[in-house]
Amino acid sequence: MVDRVVPPRNPEDTAELDRFFRNAAREINVKECASQSDTTAADLAALKVDFNLLLAKLKTAHLMET
Repeated sequence: MVDRVVPPRNPEDTAELDRFFRNAAREINVKECASQSDTTAADLAALKVDFNLLLAKLKTAHLMET
């Protein structure tokens, strides 16, 4: 747990801003999920694979029940 969440000194510093939001999210118990890249599927079978990857990431982050 984070001791205290300190607002960024330079809000234009994206790394500092990202760190601030991650710490704030931890403090209020917001769950995070791994990023899912945009699909480049050319057919339905490939889209199904991308979709299932997204579902797996949501389940791993406990944002969706199994």
